[in-house]
Parts: sequence; structure tokens; C-alpha cells
Amino acid sequence: ACVTQTTGDPCAVTPIAGMLCADGLIYAGSLTGGMKYKTTPGNCSNSSTPTCDFVNDDSLTKQYSTAGTTIGSNSWSDGVSNTAAIVAAFPAVDTAAKYCSLLDYAGYTDWFLPAKDELTLINGNGDSLAGYVDSIHYWSSTESSTTNGLTNLSSRGKNVTTVHFRCVRKY
Repeated sequence: ACVTQTTGDPCAVTPIAGMLCADGLIYAGSLTGGMKYKTTPGNCSNSSTPTCDFVNDDSLTKQYSTAGTTIGSNSWSDGVSNTAAIVAAFPAVDTAAKYCSLLDYAGYTDWFLPAKDELTLINGNGDSLAGYVDSIHYWSSTESSTTNGLTNLSSRGKNVTTVHFRCVRKY
């Protein structure tokens, strides 16, 4: 359930996971060191300038990459560098990382596919995030092997196109 605050930016005051920020994004939580994360709402359309809603569960799915290539996107805490590595390795493939890197939503263009630890934060707050279903697979940007990428639940084949994802930004 999203909570909307009408005055000020609730993400700049005392944010709680799931809170709707003044910019239309959802506060997803913070990691050690104070880095805060925002995520897109659920059920975004398949576009670099998507339409998203707060009512329906996530429906957007894409593949991690093409299987059989080691990318080097193995950081568990740096989704920005992992996303860049995936996009550089597969610029012509319609991946979750590419979608996030091209995203222009709520006036921001610094979106990325979260690394495993960042996704664990989101998954831990999943019940509070509109549309997020923590019992289904969501891609992280962390590579597991030549053939697999990590999700919130396990490891999946990189070329599986039915895995969900959420783009995030940190501030």
C-alpha cells in the first residue's frame, strides 16, 4: 500500500519503504552507508518512457542477456556497473539492464538494474512496494555463471524472457 504525503518530499523527510515520493517514485529503502533507493511503480509498459500504475502487479519481463557469455557483472552491491557491463556486452539485445539504462521516468534517467544486495533490499520491503510480488522471480544485475543470472529467489538462465524486474535509482 502506498502512502502519499501532499506537502514536501516524503523521501527527503522520514521515508518508509513503500512511501510514494513527491516525484511519483516509490521509496524502496536504504543500505548501509545511507544510500537510499527509489523504484518505479508496478506494471510499467514496455517503453523507455513507460506508463506505470500502482494498482496491478508487475507485468514487465525481459531476459538477462544471451546465455553462454561471461559478462563480468558480478558485483553484489553495484548495480550501476553491472548494468553498464550487460549493456556493453549486448547492446543489440532487449535485456532488463538495457531497458533500465534507457529509462526516462519521473524526470530521471539514471536508472539501473539492481545488483543482488540491492534487490535483496527491495525484496525485503516487497510487501510495501505497490505491485511487487516477492514470490516471483525478479532479475538482479549480478551474474551467476556463463549461463545464469541471479534473481531474488535463485539463479535463472540468462535467456529466460519471463523473469520480472524493477529499475531503481539511488541518491
